[in-house]
Amino acid sequence: MSNVSKKDIKMLKRKQKKRELQQRNLKNKVEKDPFTIYGFGLIAYRNTLFSVCMVFAILSLIMYPSIKIYANGHGFNPELLKTKYGQYSIANLGYSNIQCTNIPIGMSKAVLQCPYGKIRSLVDNGIGINQIGNEVMDACLVQPSHNNEQCSSFIKADYVSKIFNDYCLGKDGCYFDVQEEMVDPKIKGTECLNKRSQFFVQYTCEQEESEQFRKYEDMAIVTASVIFVGIVFILLIYYLQATSKLDQKKYDVQTITAGDFTVELDISPSMFKFFCDNYYDPEKEEDGVADSRAMQLEKHLTREIEQMIERSMDFRHRHGSPEEEKKGAFSRFAKAIQTSRTSYIMKKKLRNKLSQELSTREKCQIQDIQFAYNNHRLLILLRERGTAIMNCQFDKMREIEHQIDEMVHDEQQLDSLTRPVCAFITFRSDDAFNEAIAYSKNVKYFARKNLDVAFEDTPLLNQPVSFTPATEPTNILWENRHIKGINYGARVLGAILVAFLMLIVSFITIIYFKRAEIAFKEKFRASNCQAIFDIYGNSTVETYAGYEYLDLKYEGGKQPLNGAMQCFCERERKVAKDFDWFINKGYQQKYKIVNFDEKEVEEPICEYYTEQYLTGKAMANVLKYIIIIFNYVIRVVVIKLINLVGCSTESTQMKYITDCVFACQFFNTGFLLMLCNANLVGQ
Repeated sequence: MSNVSKKDIKMLKRKQKKRELQQRNLKNKVEKDPFTIYGFGLIAYRNTLFSVCMVFAILSLIMYPSIKIYANGHGFNPELLKTKYGQYSIANLGYSNIQCTNIPIGMSKAVLQCPYGKIRSLVDNGIGINQIGNEVMDACLVQPSHNNEQCSSFIKADYVSKIFNDYCLGKDGCYFDVQEEMVDPKIKGTECLNKRSQFFVQYTCEQEESEQFRKYEDMAIVTASVIFVGIVFILLIYYLQATSKLDQKKYDVQTITAGDFTVELDISPSMFKFFCDNYYDPEKEEDGVADSRAMQLEKHLTREIEQMIERSMDFRHRHGSPEEEKKGAFSRFAKAIQTSRTSYIMKKKLRNKLSQELSTREKCQIQDIQFAYNNHRLLILLRERGTAIMNCQFDKMREIEHQIDEMVHDEQQLDSLTRPVCAFITFRSDDAFNEAIAYSKNVKYFARKNLDVAFEDTPLLNQPVSFTPATEPTNILWENRHIKGINYGARVLGAILVAFLMLIVSFITIIYFKRAEIAFKEKFRASNCQAIFDIYGNSTVETYAGYEYLDLKYEGGKQPLNGAMQCFCERERKVAKDFDWFINKGYQQKYKIVNFDEKEVEEPICEYYTEQYLTGKAMANVLKYIIIIFNYVIRVVVIKLINLVGCSTESTQMKYITDCVFACQFFNTGFLLMLCNANLVGQ
C-alpha cells in the first residue's frame, strides 16, 4: 500500500464516481425505457424495426422521382390496363418490339398496330401464308419447320413491301387490303387461298430516336437512384449488424446473471458408469443422511474441475500460446523469463515476480453445479397431463398419472430417470469461466499442436473435457436434451425430405394453375375491338367469330384467335347487360353462321367463350387462394417438423422456424411465380 501514490488514489476515486454515475444513468434509462426489462431480444427487434421503417421512408422519398418518371411515359394504353400499377413500371417508358398480324384470308384486311412506337420495317421471311390444315397455323415466319414455304413462295414480296411502305411505314397503326395481286396466279384453286388459311405479316415497332434519348436520360437518373438505394441498404445491414453486436455486449455487461459464469458439460453414459464404478460409495453419509449419486458426483466434479482449470490457468500464465504471445496476452514476467539471456540472478528475480503475480491471481472456484437428468419421457408426460387438465380431460389426466406412477415405481426406469446427462457449472469469476472455454479448445488436437509447450490434457471421468457456454435456464428445452448425434441428424434429414416433398407438390400445383391462367391470357389477348368493328364491319366479324368458335370446339383450336369471337361476344354481353348474360344465361343464345362445309347452322358462339372466360377468371383467383393455403400449410408443417427435430434451446428453435418458413414461402411467392411468368421457349 505504501507504493501507491496520492495521484493513483485520486484516479481510483474518479473512476469510482464515474462508475456510480453510469449506474445511476442506467437505472434512469431503465425507468424511461420499459423495453429494457423484457430482454435484449425485444430491444434489438424494436431498434431494427425502427431503423428499417426510417430508412424505408427516406428511400421512398429518394425513389419518388423515378416513379414520376415512369408515370410520365406512354408505353401502356390506359384503356387496356386492368390495374393502374402498370403505368408506374419501367415498361411505361416505351419500348421497341416485333409484332405479327395473322388473319384469315377471307377477312381481306390486314390490320397492323404498334402497342408503342412506329412501324419501321418488315422482318425477313416475315410475309407468308399458313395453309388450312397446317399443324402450325399461328406461325409468323417462313421456314421449313412450319411447313409454309410452298404457299408463301407464291406471294409477291416486292408488291407487299411497296403497299407496306405506302400505307404503314412511320405510323403507329394501319391496314391494307389482302388483294389477289399480291400472289402469283398459279396459287388460285389451291388450299393456300382457302378463306380460313392464314395470311401473316411480321414487322418491327421502334421508338423515335428523340424518345429513346429522353428515355436514356431518365434511366440514368433512375439507375443512379437505384445504386444509391443499394449502397444505403448495404450500409444499413452493416450498421444493424455492428450495432446489434455492440448492443448485445453492452446489455450483457449491464445485466450480469449467473448464466454469464456458467458452462455446460455433457455427461455421457460411459462417464457416469466410470464414476459409479470408481468413485461412488453407496454407504457414504453426511450428517446422518446417505449421499445420493448426484451429490457425490457434484462434489467429485467440483474438486476435479477446480484443479483442472487452476492448472490450465497456471499453464497459460506461464507459457501462453503463439496467438496470445503476439497479442501480449500472457504475463510479461513469463515472457521475460523465456526470452531473457541475462544472468541467473536476473532470471531468479523475474521468477519471483512471476510467483508473486500468480499468488495474487484469483483462484478458480465453483459456486454451484446443477444437473439435467435423463427424464425427457417424464417431462413429456407431465406436459400432456397439463394439457389434459387445461382441456378438462380428467380421464386422460388420470391415465397419464397412472403411467407416471408405473414409471417412478419401476426401479430400472427410476434409475434411468435419475441419471445425470448434463452438468451446469457456475464459476465465481469470469476468469475461470473464460479459462474453462479456452481449456476445451486446447483439448482439441490442432489447438494443442500449435502450443509452444506441450499442453497437459487431463481427462475427466476417463473422457476428454468439452465445456460450452450455457444459455439461460428459461431458454433451454429440457425435454429435448436427449436428442443428439445420429438421432438429431436423422430427424433433421427427415424434416428436410418432408419439406422438400411439400415444395415439390406446391411447385407442380402452382405451375399447373399458373400455366392454365397464362394459356387463357394468351388465347384471349387484349384487342382493340372498336378498331376491328370499324375496319371489318359487323357481318364479317360475326362470320369469323363463328369460324373461331368452330375451330376451337371441333378442331382443337389450331388456328390463332384474331379477336373476332372475343370482340363479338363482349359486344353482345354489353348489349344484354351482365345480369341477363350470366344469370339468365344469355350467352347460350344461338347465332346463324356458315360452317366449314359452307352450310348455315345455328351455334351458341359465345357459350364457349364465356365458359373459357369464367374458367380463366376462376384459375386466376383459385391460384391466389392456393398460394395462401400452401403457405399456411407449409408454415404449420415446418413448425411441427422443427419441434420434432428437437432443438436444444428456444432461441435456436425460433431461429430455425423463421428461417425455414421464410425460405419456403419465398420459394412459393417469389421464385416460383417469376419462373411461371418466364419465357422459357425463346420465342
